[in-house]
Amino acid sequence: MNAQKSGGKLAISAKDRKDLQGFLVRLDEQYGRYDMMGANYRIPHPILEDTVFIGLGDSIEIGHSSNICEIRYTLNGTEPDENSTLYTEPFTASDNTILKSRAFMSNGKKSSITTALVKIQGL
Repeated sequence: MNAQKSGGKLAISAKDRKDLQGFLVRLDEQYGRYDMMGANYRIPHPILEDTVFIGLGDSIEIGHSSNICEIRYTLNGTEPDENSTLYTEPFTASDNTILKSRAFMSNGKKSSITTALVKIQGL
């Protein structure tokens, strides 16, 4: 892998060979190496807009860049912990609410909390 100067920035791969999904897989593998080295690192928080506008019955989706984290969430404004609802698929909300989500790794590390105001149109 050659590092090269590209437009004033250092690039690891040529622009036409960039592969975000491949990078994310390698990053998930790197977390285990960090654990073996005793390194301190931050895991990414769930991907969620600050305010989510939906119609009644529409689904809410929470994204995350890692495949090795569990996403847990609450719909009552409390901070999610290891016992909060596990996100497995998009879900619906029946009322305006505050959604909070957090990523958890099996080694006990957790991300910062992502908060979104869920506003249902027509309520």
